[in-house]
Amino acid sequence: MPHSKNAVYGDQAGFTLIELLLALVMFAIISGVIFASFAAVIKGVEQGRSSGDFYRVGRMALQRMMQEIGAAMWYGTDPRTVLLGEDSRSDEQPRDRITFVTIPYRRFPASQLANELCDVSYYIAENTQGNPALFRSEDCTLDEERHGDGTTLELTDIAVGLDITYYDATETHESWPPNGEEEGPLPCRVHIALILRRTAQDERAFSTTVVLPMRSLCEDKEDQS
Repeated sequence: MPHSKNAVYGDQAGFTLIELLLALVMFAIISGVIFASFAAVIKGVEQGRSSGDFYRVGRMALQRMMQEIGAAMWYGTDPRTVLLGEDSRSDEQPRDRITFVTIPYRRFPASQLANELCDVSYYIAENTQGNPALFRSEDCTLDEERHGDGTTLELTDIAVGLDITYYDATETHESWPPNGEEEGPLPCRVHIALILRRTAQDERAFSTTVVLPMRSLCEDKEDQS
């Protein structure tokens, strides 16, 4: 007996509107979970990369300061070679300044090094955008007085603080020369703490201690004490 037209349609399978809506909701939930996981992975990668850049900037700045401060020169008869350490604060951050004569951190041929003594300073100051930054100034004229002339280079614009401590054979000092003296020998060691701030919640201090050329003299005094 032949089937009727209505019977043929009744045998065909299909989706109801409710089933389609449920499928769309499930697809949206699964897609959201996948997207959230992917976004978390991307955010983690970016944070890791940014943290690595943050660390690299701090270590490179300290490395340059270590190289030059460690090669600081001093001649007792020449006041131009006195190391000057100024203790200062601003915006609740240490803003010390150190000035000394050294061989600049460059890769010159050895024959040129003896003639390349320069007056070098490291300090925190506002840049052209009005933000604190770490600066390095250099003056290779070595005039009788330090005028602060020469070239100035902004090393990083995320530096907000520079705290420098000076050590003689027995004591620590926040400035140099100690006790208000106008001149004196180089300190035995210099401790540098560079404070970098990437965001208001992400502030980090990078620190190191530099031993100056008179280290053996300092050790002799410490042994005697």
